[in-house]
Amino acid sequence: MEFLYRKFIKNYHNTKDSKVIKRYGIFAGIIGIIFNTILFLIKIVIALMSGSVSIISDAINNLSDASSSVITLIGFKLSSKPADKKHPFGHQRIEYICAFVISFIILLIGLELGISSVKKIINPVEFSYDYIILIILFMTIFIKLWIAIFYYKTSKKINSLSLKASFKDSINDVITTLIIVIGLLIGKIFNFNIDGYLGLLVCIYIVVGGINLVKETVDKLIGGTPDKELINQVKIEVLKDKNILGIHDILYHYYGGREVYMSLHAEIDSSLSLVEAHEIIDKLEKNIKKMYQVELVIHIDPIPLNDELLNDINLKLTMIIENIDKNLNFHELKITNKKNKIIISFDLEVPYDYKLSNEEIYLLINSELNKIDSNYRASINFDKN
Repeated sequence: MEFLYRKFIKNYHNTKDSKVIKRYGIFAGIIGIIFNTILFLIKIVIALMSGSVSIISDAINNLSDASSSVITLIGFKLSSKPADKKHPFGHQRIEYICAFVISFIILLIGLELGISSVKKIINPVEFSYDYIILIILFMTIFIKLWIAIFYYKTSKKINSLSLKASFKDSINDVITTLIIVIGLLIGKIFNFNIDGYLGLLVCIYIVVGGINLVKETVDKLIGGTPDKELINQVKIEVLKDKNILGIHDILYHYYGGREVYMSLHAEIDSSLSLVEAHEIIDKLEKNIKKMYQVELVIHIDPIPLNDELLNDINLKLTMIIENIDKNLNFHELKITNKKNKIIISFDLEVPYDYKLSNEEIYLLINSELNKIDSNYRASINFDKN
Protein backbone atom coordinates (compact mmCIF):
# COMPACT_ATOMS: atom_id res chain seq x y z
CA MET A 1 0.00 0.00 0.00
CA GLU A 2 2.76 2.41 0.92
CA PHE A 3 4.20 2.04 -2.58
CA LEU A 4 0.87 3.09 -4.13
CA TYR A 5 0.49 6.02 -1.74
CA ARG A 6 4.04 7.16 -2.47
CA LYS A 7 3.58 6.74 -6.23
CA PHE A 8 0.19 8.42 -6.72
CA ILE A 9 -0.37 10.76 -3.75
CA LYS A 10 1.67 13.92 -3.42
CA ASN A 11 2.92 14.51 0.17
CA TYR A 12 1.23 11.21 1.12
CA HIS A 13 2.81 11.21 4.60
CA ASN A 14 1.15 14.50 5.64
CA THR A 15 -2.31 13.13 6.47
CA LYS A 16 -3.16 16.19 8.55
CA ASP A 17 -3.34 18.35 5.43
CA SER A 18 -6.89 18.63 4.00
CA LYS A 19 -5.49 18.65 0.44
CA VAL A 20 -3.66 15.37 1.05
CA ILE A 21 -6.82 13.86 2.59
CA LYS A 22 -8.70 14.85 -0.57
CA ARG A 23 -6.04 13.14 -2.72
CA TYR A 24 -6.34 9.94 -0.67
CA GLY A 25 -10.13 9.96 -1.04
CA ILE A 26 -10.06 10.58 -4.80
CA PHE A 27 -7.38 7.90 -5.29
CA ALA A 28 -9.46 5.41 -3.26
CA GLY A 29 -12.52 6.24 -5.39
CA ILE A 30 -10.58 5.67 -8.64
CA ILE A 31 -9.20 2.34 -7.38
CA GLY A 32 -12.73 1.24 -6.45
CA ILE A 33 -14.19 2.23 -9.83
CA ILE A 34 -11.46 0.43 -11.84
CA PHE A 35 -11.31 -2.84 -9.90
CA ASN A 36 -15.05 -3.20 -9.25
CA THR A 37 -15.76 -2.59 -12.94
CA ILE A 38 -13.22 -5.31 -13.86
CA LEU A 39 -14.86 -7.73 -11.39
CA PHE A 40 -18.30 -6.91 -12.80
CA LEU A 41 -17.17 -7.68 -16.37
CA ILE A 42 -15.52 -10.97 -15.35
CA LYS A 43 -18.57 -12.16 -13.39
CA ILE A 44 -21.20 -11.07 -15.90
CA VAL A 45 -19.38 -13.07 -18.63
CA ILE A 46 -19.25 -16.12 -16.34
CA ALA A 47 -22.93 -15.66 -15.40
CA LEU A 48 -24.01 -15.50 -19.05
CA MET A 49 -21.93 -18.59 -19.85
CA SER A 50 -23.30 -20.66 -16.95
CA GLY A 51 -26.81 -19.23 -16.56
CA SER A 52 -26.30 -18.84 -12.80
CA VAL A 53 -28.65 -16.36 -11.11
CA SER A 54 -26.41 -16.10 -8.03
CA ILE A 55 -23.37 -15.11 -10.13
CA ILE A 56 -25.48 -12.48 -11.93
CA SER A 57 -26.45 -11.07 -8.50
CA ASP A 58 -22.80 -11.05 -7.46
CA ALA A 59 -21.84 -9.25 -10.70
CA ILE A 60 -24.53 -6.60 -10.14
CA ASN A 61 -23.21 -6.24 -6.59
CA ASN A 62 -19.76 -5.35 -7.99
CA LEU A 63 -21.34 -2.86 -10.39
CA SER A 64 -23.08 -1.17 -7.45
CA ASP A 65 -19.70 -1.07 -5.66
CA ALA A 66 -18.27 0.80 -8.63
CA SER A 67 -21.18 3.23 -8.30
CA SER A 68 -20.42 3.58 -4.57
CA SER A 69 -16.83 4.42 -5.47
CA VAL A 70 -18.12 7.20 -7.72
CA ILE A 71 -20.13 8.51 -4.74
CA THR A 72 -16.99 8.30 -2.56
CA LEU A 73 -14.95 10.21 -5.14
CA ILE A 74 -17.57 12.94 -5.49
CA GLY A 75 -17.95 13.08 -1.70
CA PHE A 76 -14.25 13.73 -1.12
CA LYS A 77 -14.22 16.41 -3.81
CA LEU A 78 -17.21 18.22 -2.28
CA SER A 79 -16.19 17.76 1.38
CA SER A 80 -12.76 19.29 0.69
CA LYS A 81 -14.31 22.59 -0.40
CA PRO A 82 -13.13 25.44 1.86
CA ALA A 83 -15.45 27.17 4.32
CA ASP A 84 -17.69 29.89 2.94
CA LYS A 85 -20.29 32.38 4.18
CA LYS A 86 -23.08 29.78 4.28
CA HIS A 87 -20.88 26.99 5.70
CA PRO A 88 -18.35 28.64 8.06
CA PHE A 89 -17.18 25.27 9.42
CA GLY A 90 -16.51 23.76 6.00
CA HIS A 91 -18.17 20.94 4.06
CA GLN A 92 -16.55 17.88 5.67
CA ARG A 93 -19.84 16.34 6.76
CA ILE A 94 -20.69 15.68 3.11
CA GLU A 95 -18.47 12.60 3.57
CA TYR A 96 -20.93 11.32 6.21
CA ILE A 97 -23.80 11.80 3.77
CA CYS A 98 -21.85 9.73 1.22
CA ALA A 99 -21.25 7.02 3.83
CA PHE A 100 -24.98 7.12 4.58
CA VAL A 101 -25.81 6.62 0.89
CA ILE A 102 -23.34 3.72 0.63
CA SER A 103 -24.90 2.15 3.74
CA PHE A 104 -28.33 2.23 2.09
CA ILE A 105 -26.90 0.72 -1.09
CA ILE A 106 -25.52 -2.13 1.05
CA LEU A 107 -28.96 -2.62 2.62
CA LEU A 108 -30.75 -2.63 -0.74
CA ILE A 109 -28.28 -5.16 -2.18
CA GLY A 110 -28.71 -7.39 0.87
CA LEU A 111 -32.52 -7.27 0.63
CA GLU A 112 -32.47 -7.88 -3.13
CA LEU A 113 -30.17 -10.86 -2.61
CA GLY A 114 -32.54 -12.15 0.07
CA ILE A 115 -35.55 -11.93 -2.26
CA SER A 116 -33.74 -13.73 -5.10
CA SER A 117 -32.48 -16.38 -2.63
CA VAL A 118 -35.99 -17.11 -1.37
CA LYS A 119 -37.20 -17.40 -4.98
CA LYS A 120 -34.38 -19.86 -5.71
CA ILE A 121 -35.30 -21.92 -2.63
CA ILE A 122 -38.93 -22.13 -3.77
CA ASN A 123 -38.10 -22.66 -7.44
CA PRO A 124 -34.55 -24.05 -7.83
CA VAL A 125 -32.91 -23.09 -11.11
CA GLU A 126 -30.76 -25.64 -12.93
CA PHE A 127 -27.57 -24.39 -14.58
CA SER A 128 -24.35 -25.87 -15.99
CA TYR A 129 -20.74 -24.84 -15.46
CA ASP A 130 -17.16 -26.14 -15.46
CA TYR A 131 -14.60 -26.14 -12.67
CA ILE A 132 -12.72 -23.40 -14.53
CA ILE A 133 -15.61 -21.04 -13.64
CA LEU A 134 -15.16 -21.85 -9.95
CA ILE A 135 -11.43 -21.21 -10.22
CA ILE A 136 -11.97 -17.82 -11.87
CA LEU A 137 -14.57 -16.87 -9.24
CA PHE A 138 -12.18 -17.95 -6.49
CA MET A 139 -9.49 -15.69 -7.97
CA THR A 140 -11.89 -12.72 -7.91
CA ILE A 141 -12.17 -13.22 -4.13
CA PHE A 142 -8.48 -12.36 -3.72
CA ILE A 143 -8.91 -9.23 -5.85
CA LYS A 144 -11.82 -8.08 -3.68
CA LEU A 145 -9.90 -8.94 -0.50
CA TRP A 146 -7.03 -6.73 -1.69
CA ILE A 147 -9.52 -3.89 -2.32
CA ALA A 148 -10.93 -4.37 1.20
CA ILE A 149 -7.44 -4.18 2.75
CA PHE A 150 -6.70 -1.08 0.67
CA TYR A 151 -9.91 0.62 1.89
CA TYR A 152 -9.19 -0.36 5.50
CA LYS A 153 -5.63 0.99 5.55
CA THR A 154 -6.63 4.17 3.72
CA SER A 155 -9.58 4.79 6.07
CA LYS A 156 -7.22 4.44 9.05
CA LYS A 157 -4.72 6.86 7.51
CA ILE A 158 -7.23 9.67 6.96
CA ASN A 159 -9.91 8.70 9.53
CA SER A 160 -12.59 8.33 6.82
CA LEU A 161 -16.04 6.97 7.67
CA SER A 162 -17.07 6.57 4.00
CA LEU A 163 -13.95 4.46 3.26
CA LYS A 164 -14.66 2.44 6.37
CA ALA A 165 -18.14 1.79 4.93
CA SER A 166 -16.54 0.76 1.62
CA PHE A 167 -14.18 -1.60 3.52
CA LYS A 168 -17.11 -3.33 5.23
CA ASP A 169 -18.97 -3.53 1.93
CA SER A 170 -15.92 -5.15 0.31
CA ILE A 171 -15.67 -7.72 3.11
CA ASN A 172 -19.37 -8.49 2.54
CA ASP A 173 -18.57 -9.05 -1.14
CA VAL A 174 -15.70 -11.40 -0.29
CA ILE A 175 -18.00 -13.48 1.91
CA THR A 176 -20.78 -13.37 -0.70
CA THR A 177 -18.56 -14.66 -3.52
CA LEU A 178 -16.95 -17.26 -1.23
CA ILE A 179 -20.36 -18.64 -0.23
CA ILE A 180 -21.44 -18.71 -3.87
CA VAL A 181 -18.29 -20.67 -4.80
CA ILE A 182 -18.84 -23.12 -1.93
CA GLY A 183 -22.47 -23.55 -2.92
CA LEU A 184 -21.60 -24.20 -6.55
CA LEU A 185 -18.85 -26.63 -5.57
CA ILE A 186 -21.17 -28.59 -3.24
CA GLY A 187 -23.82 -28.64 -5.95
CA LYS A 188 -21.27 -29.93 -8.46
CA ILE A 189 -19.94 -32.70 -6.20
CA PHE A 190 -23.20 -33.90 -4.61
CA ASN A 191 -25.59 -32.84 -7.37
CA PHE A 192 -27.56 -30.77 -4.84
CA ASN A 193 -28.41 -27.09 -5.24
CA ILE A 194 -28.07 -25.17 -1.92
CA ASP A 195 -27.43 -21.81 -3.56
CA GLY A 196 -30.67 -20.28 -2.27
CA TYR A 197 -30.03 -21.20 1.38
CA LEU A 198 -26.47 -19.89 1.28
CA GLY A 199 -27.68 -16.72 -0.41
CA LEU A 200 -30.17 -16.17 2.42
CA LEU A 201 -27.38 -16.43 4.99
CA VAL A 202 -25.35 -13.90 3.03
CA CYS A 203 -28.41 -11.61 2.91
CA ILE A 204 -28.76 -11.65 6.72
CA TYR A 205 -25.04 -10.89 7.15
CA ILE A 206 -25.12 -7.98 4.69
CA VAL A 207 -28.35 -6.47 6.08
CA VAL A 208 -27.06 -6.54 9.68
CA GLY A 209 -23.81 -4.88 8.55
CA GLY A 210 -25.78 -2.28 6.58
CA ILE A 211 -27.97 -1.43 9.59
CA ASN A 212 -24.88 -0.97 11.78
CA LEU A 213 -23.32 1.34 9.18
CA VAL A 214 -26.52 3.41 8.90
CA LYS A 215 -26.56 3.78 12.70
CA GLU A 216 -22.90 4.82 12.79
CA THR A 217 -23.28 7.46 10.08
CA VAL A 218 -26.49 8.84 11.60
CA ASP A 219 -24.71 9.16 14.98
CA LYS A 220 -21.97 11.20 13.30
CA LEU A 221 -24.47 13.43 11.49
CA ILE A 222 -26.55 14.25 14.57
CA GLY A 223 -23.55 14.43 16.92
CA GLY A 224 -22.67 11.19 18.69
CA THR A 225 -20.16 10.41 21.42
CA PRO A 226 -17.01 12.54 21.08
CA ASP A 227 -13.47 11.21 20.70
CA LYS A 228 -12.65 10.40 24.35
CA GLU A 229 -8.99 9.69 23.60
CA LEU A 230 -8.50 13.12 22.03
CA ILE A 231 -10.33 14.84 24.90
CA ASN A 232 -8.10 13.08 27.45
CA GLN A 233 -4.95 14.10 25.54
CA VAL A 234 -6.08 17.75 25.53
CA LYS A 235 -6.98 17.59 29.24
CA ILE A 236 -3.58 16.14 30.16
CA GLU A 237 -1.75 18.78 28.11
CA VAL A 238 -3.73 21.68 29.64
CA LEU A 239 -3.25 20.39 33.20
CA LYS A 240 0.53 20.17 32.68
CA ASP A 241 0.59 23.95 33.16
CA LYS A 242 1.13 24.56 36.89
CA ASN A 243 -1.14 27.61 36.73
CA ILE A 244 -4.18 25.51 35.80
CA LEU A 245 -5.81 24.30 39.03
CA GLY A 246 -8.57 22.30 37.35
CA ILE A 247 -10.74 22.07 34.22
CA HIS A 248 -14.42 21.36 33.59
CA ASP A 249 -17.36 22.05 31.24
CA ILE A 250 -15.62 20.59 28.18
CA LEU A 251 -17.57 21.01 24.94
CA TYR A 252 -16.60 19.11 21.77
CA HIS A 253 -17.73 19.91 18.23
CA TYR A 254 -16.73 17.79 15.24
CA TYR A 255 -17.43 18.79 11.65
CA GLY A 256 -15.70 15.92 9.84
CA GLY A 257 -12.16 15.52 8.53
CA ARG A 258 -9.80 17.28 10.93
CA GLU A 259 -12.19 20.07 11.94
CA VAL A 260 -12.42 19.69 15.74
CA TYR A 261 -13.51 22.54 17.98
CA MET A 262 -13.35 22.38 21.77
CA SER A 263 -14.00 24.73 24.66
CA LEU A 264 -13.37 24.27 28.37
CA HIS A 265 -13.30 26.17 31.64
CA ALA A 266 -9.92 26.43 33.38
CA GLU A 267 -9.52 27.35 37.07
CA ILE A 268 -6.76 29.88 37.71
CA ASP A 269 -5.56 31.69 40.85
CA SER A 270 -7.58 34.92 41.08
CA SER A 271 -4.50 36.80 42.33
CA LEU A 272 -2.98 36.65 38.82
CA SER A 273 -3.40 39.78 36.73
CA LEU A 274 -5.66 39.76 33.66
CA VAL A 275 -2.60 40.10 31.40
CA GLU A 276 -0.85 37.14 33.08
CA ALA A 277 -3.96 34.96 32.84
CA HIS A 278 -4.43 35.87 29.17
CA GLU A 279 -0.82 34.95 28.33
CA ILE A 280 -1.20 31.55 30.02
CA ILE A 281 -4.43 30.76 28.18
CA ASP A 282 -3.22 32.08 24.82
CA LYS A 283 -0.11 29.90 25.01
CA LEU A 284 -2.17 26.80 25.86
CA GLU A 285 -4.62 27.37 23.00
CA LYS A 286 -1.77 27.73 20.49
CA ASN A 287 0.02 24.60 21.79
CA ILE A 288 -3.15 22.49 21.53
CA LYS A 289 -3.74 23.75 17.99
CA LYS A 290 -0.18 22.83 17.02
CA MET A 291 -0.16 19.40 18.70
CA TYR A 292 -3.68 18.09 18.01
CA GLN A 293 -5.15 20.38 15.27
CA VAL A 294 -7.90 21.33 17.72
CA GLU A 295 -9.37 24.83 17.80
CA LEU A 296 -9.52 25.29 21.57
CA VAL A 297 -11.20 28.14 23.43
CA ILE A 298 -10.50 28.38 27.17
CA HIS A 299 -12.76 30.24 29.58
CA ILE A 300 -11.07 31.47 32.77
CA ASP A 301 -12.60 30.70 36.17
CA PRO A 302 -10.75 32.73 38.85
CA ILE A 303 -10.28 30.83 42.14
CA PRO A 304 -9.49 32.78 45.37
CA LEU A 305 -6.90 30.45 46.90
CA ASN A 306 -6.46 32.49 50.09
CA ASP A 307 -10.13 32.61 51.09
CA GLU A 308 -10.23 30.50 54.28
CA LEU A 309 -14.03 30.18 54.41
CA LEU A 310 -14.22 29.15 50.77
CA ASN A 311 -11.45 26.57 51.25
CA ASP A 312 -13.17 25.17 54.36
CA ILE A 313 -16.54 24.86 52.61
CA ASN A 314 -14.82 23.34 49.56
CA LEU A 315 -13.38 20.53 51.73
CA LYS A 316 -16.69 19.88 53.49
CA LEU A 317 -18.67 19.94 50.26
CA THR A 318 -16.18 17.51 48.67
CA MET A 319 -16.77 15.03 51.51
CA ILE A 320 -20.56 15.41 51.28
CA ILE A 321 -20.68 14.82 47.54
CA GLU A 322 -18.19 11.90 47.65
CA ASN A 323 -20.35 10.23 50.31
CA ILE A 324 -23.35 10.49 47.98
CA ASP A 325 -21.48 9.21 44.92
CA LYS A 326 -17.84 9.49 43.81
CA ASN A 327 -19.02 9.83 40.21
CA LEU A 328 -20.45 13.28 41.04
CA ASN A 329 -18.15 16.28 40.57
CA PHE A 330 -18.63 19.94 41.36
CA HIS A 331 -16.88 23.16 40.27
CA GLU A 332 -17.24 26.94 40.14
CA LEU A 333 -17.78 27.19 43.88
CA LYS A 334 -18.89 30.65 45.06
CA ILE A 335 -20.09 32.02 48.39
CA THR A 336 -22.46 34.95 48.94
CA ASN A 337 -24.18 36.32 52.06
CA LYS A 338 -27.90 36.90 51.70
CA LYS A 339 -30.27 37.76 54.58
CA ASN A 340 -27.98 36.19 57.19
CA LYS A 341 -27.70 33.04 55.09
CA ILE A 342 -24.53 31.76 53.40
CA ILE A 343 -25.45 30.78 49.85
CA ILE A 344 -23.07 28.13 48.47
CA SER A 345 -23.34 28.18 44.69
CA PHE A 346 -21.71 25.58 42.44
CA ASP A 347 -22.15 23.49 39.28
CA LEU A 348 -22.65 19.76 39.78
CA GLU A 349 -21.84 17.24 37.02
CA VAL A 350 -24.34 14.37 36.99
CA PRO A 351 -24.05 11.34 34.65
CA TYR A 352 -26.83 10.68 32.15
CA ASP A 353 -29.59 8.36 33.47
CA TYR A 354 -28.40 8.86 37.05
CA LYS A 355 -30.27 6.87 39.71
CA LEU A 356 -31.27 9.98 41.71
CA SER A 357 -33.22 12.96 40.38
CA ASN A 358 -31.82 16.50 40.57
CA GLU A 359 -34.34 17.31 43.29
CA GLU A 360 -33.27 14.30 45.40
CA ILE A 361 -29.58 15.25 45.08
CA TYR A 362 -30.40 18.87 45.98
CA LEU A 363 -32.26 17.81 49.17
CA LEU A 364 -29.46 15.42 50.20
CA ILE A 365 -26.72 18.03 49.85
CA ASN A 366 -28.72 20.74 51.66
CA SER A 367 -29.55 18.33 54.45
CA GLU A 368 -25.86 17.55 55.01
CA LEU A 369 -24.87 21.24 54.81
CA ASN A 370 -27.48 22.13 57.43
CA LYS A 371 -25.93 19.60 59.79
CA ILE A 372 -22.67 21.54 59.56
CA ASP A 373 -24.26 24.98 59.81
CA SER A 374 -27.97 25.84 59.76
CA ASN A 375 -27.16 29.04 57.85
CA TYR A 376 -25.74 27.15 54.85
CA ARG A 377 -27.90 26.93 51.71
CA ALA A 378 -26.87 25.26 48.46
CA SER A 379 -27.65 26.77 45.07
CA ILE A 380 -26.89 24.09 42.48
CA ASN A 381 -26.66 24.30 38.71
CA PHE A 382 -26.91 20.74 37.35
CA ASP A 383 -24.74 19.75 34.36
CA LYS A 384 -24.94 16.50 32.41
CA ASN A 385 -21.54 14.79 32.36
